[in-house]
Amino acid sequence: MIATISALCALILLVFLLFERTHPSARKLVVLASLCAFVTLGRLIFAFFPLFSPAIGLIMLFAVCTSPLEGFVIGSVSVLCSNFLFGQGTWTVFQMFSYGLAGLISGFLRPLFFGRADTFCLHQRSVRSFIKIILLAALGFFVVMCITGPILDMSGFFFMGTNDISYLKVLILGGIPFNISTAVSTSITIVIFAFPVFFEMNRIDRKL
Repeated sequence: MIATISALCALILLVFLLFERTHPSARKLVVLASLCAFVTLGRLIFAFFPLFSPAIGLIMLFAVCTSPLEGFVIGSVSVLCSNFLFGQGTWTVFQMFSYGLAGLISGFLRPLFFGRADTFCLHQRSVRSFIKIILLAALGFFVVMCITGPILDMSGFFFMGTNDISYLKVLILGGIPFNISTAVSTSITIVIFAFPVFFEMNRIDRKL
């Protein structure tokens, strides 16, 4: 368990160092901090509704508007901040890594939604724009079911202190219902908030 957590910490730190090498401006850091606070607030508000979690959906939307490295930072820092209220533990490392991966993957889709660095491609709600949003929502469903969900499910395996692979199968199968609800809520969040988030982020981009 210690080796696994150490490896994840090293990967998270590596991404943060790569982000630091981009020399982000003070304005950019303020924007990223605000986005992290927004995701954290969303996670806290919906903590009383365990079947609906908008956090990953918001992370993916913000990542599309920024970059892969910034998306990873938004995802991991949001989890770290919100866990000061939910409770910190060894699971925080797995959550930071999995949520960060969701942001990292989504960040590569920026060219699909932004034609140039300062031009938002979805300023008009055309059929093509809606198709792109639906594809992003489908990606969100896939990311939760195949990446973030399994990673969080497997984290329990390392806490059991056993090498019996049957426990891992039980954890993954047992987590499918929760992962489905999270994946659905992620897709719904993307569909509902895509246009307003992209519109506002485009305005912010022009001012940076």
